[in-house]
Amino acid sequence: PDAPDSNGPIVADMYPPPTKQVNGEPPLIVAAKITDRGTGLNPGSVVMKLDNRTVAAEYDPTRNLVFYQTKSTGKIVDPPLANGRHSVIITATDWRGNK
Repeated sequence: PDAPDSNGPIVADMYPPPTKQVNGEPPLIVAAKITDRGTGLNPGSVVMKLDNRTVAAEYDPTRNLVFYQTKSTGKIVDPPLANGRHSVIITATDWRGNK
């Protein structure tokens, strides 16, 4: 518990890869590996935003994977994404609070 840890979690291996254009029709899967070599990742801190909107992403600690899959219910509140590029932001902190 006294070990120094000044680095936050690392997000890598994004899928789809950055700069790739996507088909917006569901299901579109967005995923990334997320690790922390210091005190470890606080799983409750993982947040994913898709086009600046927080989505209900899941975190699988056995694979160090955070992922989200779009769905279409046909309702106006859950429309398909437009074709093209979209922004994904993933934030997380470790047990020391490093972001």
